[in-house]
Amino acid sequence: MRNVIALLVLIASVSLNGQSPLTLTASGFAEPSYIEFTNYSADSLYKKSKEWVQYFYLDPEEVFKSDIPGKAIRIKGAIEESETSFWMYQLTLDFKDNKVRATFEQIEHNFMVIGRHMRQTPADFYKRNGQPRSRSMQSINIVTAMFQEVLIKYTNYLNGQLEAEW
Repeated sequence: MRNVIALLVLIASVSLNGQSPLTLTASGFAEPSYIEFTNYSADSLYKKSKEWVQYFYLDPEEVFKSDIPGKAIRIKGAIEESETSFWMYQLTLDFKDNKVRATFEQIEHNFMVIGRHMRQTPADFYKRNGQPRSRSMQSINIVTAMFQEVLIKYTNYLNGQLEAEW
């Protein structure tokens, strides 16, 4: 059931707000996602993106890793699956007029199993020849959907479409 839900989220997000889809490979996401906007200068996208970081992340000052005013920001974030499982990542947002390039890097899954800290990277889902392991397809779809959801929330915020979380 989670596989079906993740696949539906992924398919729906591909066409949402002009975002290009994410494709998970053994080395991370194959390409950045390009997000199109209308009537936004690079500087206004930069400013709204900084506001989004303040809104979206619990400790915004901690996640900012690099800031080039009007051009790019780099964030070190995490997606929490549960109290003992989360995905760490670095997200770089590059700005041009009406366009943002979002690049996820340094993706790592940290989790606990029977009191022991475990670490996993996208490479663990793939064979040495680069083909996905048969038992990993569901995980690949779920992970891709989780990261795509970060971009959906980002795009919605910049478009003034905040979701009600009350």
